[in-house]
Amino acid sequence: MKKQKKTIKKKKWENSILMEIERITLDCHLNSISQEEARNEIWSLFCQIIQRFIEETTKELREELAELEHKQWESWSKYTADQLIYKRVKPEELLEKWHKNWNPYSELTEEEKDKDRIWADKVLKKLNQTQTKWLKENLK
Repeated sequence: MKKQKKTIKKKKWENSILMEIERITLDCHLNSISQEEARNEIWSLFCQIIQRFIEETTKELREELAELEHKQWESWSKYTADQLIYKRVKPEELLEKWHKNWNPYSELTEEEKDKDRIWADKVLKKLNQTQTKWLKENLK
């Protein structure tokens, strides 16, 4: 029942946007508004679409990014445990290694930046997936 209400709500929103575009097009065609006014009204509709995208995706995206952050932490903690337990690396050696990278990102080596870019790419991929999914669902 919830999905049906969401679909009906979505259809109402889609129809109102389409009707508004048709009205603007007709008004412009009939010269009751200028092309500049039509552009401004279309821009306003575009802004409404973007705002709706942000509102509808933020909560879901927050959870997906939190899950990704947890995976990053899990990867790091497994690596750390492996170093300490199985490879018998002394904690001081790990601290020394980490200490070298406790600097602003801009001061890291390209090799270290590449490690951070792996996770940045995962975030970008998640953002792109969310955007694509929303666009497919809302702008058919």
